[in-house]
This record gives sequence, structure tokens and C-alpha cells, in this order.
Amino acid sequence: MYIFCWEHIYSNKEKDKCKHCDNVIQYGSNYCNNHTCQYDTCNNFKGSNESFCYIHKCRLNNCNNMIEMDCNYCYSHLCGWEDCKNGVYKSNEKYCSEHKCYRCHDRCCQNTEFCQNHLCRYLNCSNEIYNDMTKYCYSHKCDLTDCYNMVIDNGLYCKIHTCHELACSKCIKFIDDSHIKNFGQYCDDHSCQSSKCFKKIDNHKNIDFCCEHVCQYDACTYEIADNKTKYCHLHKCDLHDCPNMVDSNMYCKIHIDHGYL
Repeated sequence: MYIFCWEHIYSNKEKDKCKHCDNVIQYGSNYCNNHTCQYDTCNNFKGSNESFCYIHKCRLNNCNNMIEMDCNYCYSHLCGWEDCKNGVYKSNEKYCSEHKCYRCHDRCCQNTEFCQNHLCRYLNCSNEIYNDMTKYCYSHKCDLTDCYNMVIDNGLYCKIHTCHELACSKCIKFIDDSHIKNFGQYCDDHSCQSSKCFKKIDNHKNIDFCCEHVCQYDACTYEIADNKTKYCHLHKCDLHDCPNMVDSNMYCKIHIDHGYL
């Protein structure tokens, strides 16, 4: 009479004991059912608290799941990038070090080290964004510290902060250092040199001031004395409050007629 079930009927000898314990070996294996890998057609040894042998167990420490086909990691620890066989070692990540963003845990874009949120948006650029305030890298953001717009082609500044004069790529003129308010459309070379004026000048006339701030005396190119007159200090009446043009000896015709000559 047999004292073993059909599974162990051929394992009733001392030599058929499991190599790791005293249990009877599993059919076709050198180990008992408790110590034989559960992977299909595999008869390798496994620990009693595990389901698979070292070859078929996920390589991640303390993981007992079965590996995916043709790789060394289970589904939970396999990189989410298509056809990637690398493992993911942190529970809060989905991609391996090769395919995750250098700045965060998200999937990186093709042929770059950064995800969509941290990749410069400039065409064909694979650099990291300058900071979280901008969508562009250091090379492709406006060169003004407080501006995060994209630079124009072959320039250093964005469209807003680049001089609007044709073929000029210099920074526009500012009244102060805020770079936010009080700015014009032209650079210092193409703007009126009068304080707080942004109007364009005519460079062909070699005049540094706009028509509102240049002296109206004949061919004079100096700035007007103040906003109450149309003439510079040399060509306005020498009386303090008089805005009229000089006639002779520093006074205007009106004041000469009143005896100031």
C-alpha cells in the first residue's frame, strides 16, 4: 500500500528528500514544493517566504513579485518608458534614472533629460528651464533679470525689450532699474536723451533729442532749457521766467523793448 499521494509517489526514498529540508521533493525538481520556484517550467530553489527563485524574482530588494518577460523586474518596478527594461527603485517614481526628468519624477521628453514642464520651449532646445518662472533656458530667455519671455532670433532680449528700430538688437531705454514700468520702444542710441523721454530721434540729423526737446533756434542741437520754453539755455531769454528766444545780448525782443538791453 502506498503511503504517498500521486504527486509524491515517486519520491519515497531518502535520496528524494528536498535538498533544503526534510520534505519530499516536487516531481521533476530537487526541492520540495515549498522551496521550488513557481515560475512556469522552473525547478530552481526559492526561499520558503518567496514565490520565485533569484532568476525569476524581481531584482528590487524585498520584492517577491515575478519578473516581466525578458527583463529583471516585475511590472510594478519596471520603467514606464516604452520597451525599457530598467528598474525603478523608488516607490513614488514611474521611470528609471535614464528616462525620468532630472528635476522631478516625471517622464522626460525624447532625447532630453527633462520633462515637458522643465524643458526649454525654444525650438529644438534640450536645455533645462532657467527657473520655474519661465519656460525657457538661460540662453533663450530675455537677458533682463526680471523678464522671463523668449528672446528674439539672434538677439539677447525679448520682443518687448528689444529696440524697435530696424536692424537694432539693443535693449530699450528705461527710466529706472525696475525693468517693469516706464520704458519706451527704442534703445538709448535711438531714443531722445532728455530725461524721462522715450520718443524716437532722427539719427540722420545727428541730433540727440526729439522735436519736442531740441532747441528750435536755427540749427541748434542742444536740449531745451525746460518744458516752459522751446529754446536751450544759450538761446532763450536770460530772464528766469521768460521762455522767448533771445534777440541780442541775452534778452528777447520784448524785454529789450522794456529796457533790459
